[in-house]
Amino acid sequence: MRAVLKGRRLGAWPWLALVLLVLIVPPLSAESDAVLAARLQAAVAADAQLASSGAAVSLTVAEGRVRLSGTVRLYRDKLAYERIVRGVAPGVAVLDEVRVEPLMPAADRDIERAIVSLGKLNRFQGAEFQIAVTAGAVRVRGLFLDPHDVLFLIEQLAALEGVRAIEIDALFPV
Repeated sequence: MRAVLKGRRLGAWPWLALVLLVLIVPPLSAESDAVLAARLQAAVAADAQLASSGAAVSLTVAEGRVRLSGTVRLYRDKLAYERIVRGVAPGVAVLDEVRVEPLMPAADRDIERAIVSLGKLNRFQGAEFQIAVTAGAVRVRGLFLDPHDVLFLIEQLAALEGVRAIEIDALFPV
């Protein structure tokens, strides 16, 4: 293949220079990974909720990807770590291996009761819910009047002791 610029043949020198540049210059991803990791650690340290949670989460960055691993007591702490990563580095791929391990595991029926009591809040008047809890994993299917109600419900569910996962199938009136 020949490279031509304005009718002139460039020869091998520009290609050789490009190859040498690629081989000699250290990869930027290593430096970028360290900078991103430092920014994420600073954001985690500055978060008051996580500082008081007692979470044991490791945050590593490699090849531009963030890996979260460890344990938290409440699902809301897991969400807080995810929120921090999205806030600091919105386009970065995240491998989330954080496990929720409550201090006192709650029975599924107790979690269901707590969710039913949330449904009695004025915010959810007129909403219809179907709730299923299996081994701490909460699944809610419901008719919501406002999309913000879904986000509010996620925050409320995440604060319940014993909730390990949340899945919401939200329907809205047309």
